[in-house]
Amino acid sequence: MNQIFAQFRSGIKAYSLPHTSPTQDNLAIAFNLMLITLGAIALLIVVIAGLQYVTSQSNPDTIAEAKRRIIYTMVGLVIAASSVIIAEALTGRL
Repeated sequence: MNQIFAQFRSGIKAYSLPHTSPTQDNLAIAFNLMLITLGAIALLIVVIAGLQYVTSQSNPDTIAEAKRRIIYTMVGLVIAASSVIIAEALTGRL
């Protein structure tokens, strides 16, 4: 217990964070991780909407909502994919 209080009495040392520059490799890893996450979320949404569509029991409102979710998810994936194409075109890696 005395060691803990001794650390506070002596003062807390401030450590600086490492300085890294945003290289293309770091940005590519972050971008790919974001796209993988978006793809997994989109897959989950499509599966849930598909189950909602199958279990709708011919209820037109439920069917329309499931179709809307699937369409909006696909539009989101197209936007995400086009952002990859735009980013690669701007960085010259296309």
